[in-house]
Amino acid sequence: MSQKLEVEYWSDILCRAADAGIKVSPTCSFNAGRQCLSGNVGYRIIAANIRELTEPAALLQAWC
Repeated sequence: MSQKLEVEYWSDILCRAADAGIKVSPTCSFNAGRQCLSGNVGYRIIAANIRELTEPAALLQAWC
């Protein structure tokens, strides 16, 4: 990769990160930026968040 393309590549990544509100590395952003996990986050925490976002909401709600 030429140096100009590499600079454009990283510039694009940094712009998209700034647009998403990512301020630290590493960061996992979920649910259109509504939830962010920053720093050294364990696998089980990430998996639990993904599981909560992907399960059908109708099965989780109880209107008692």
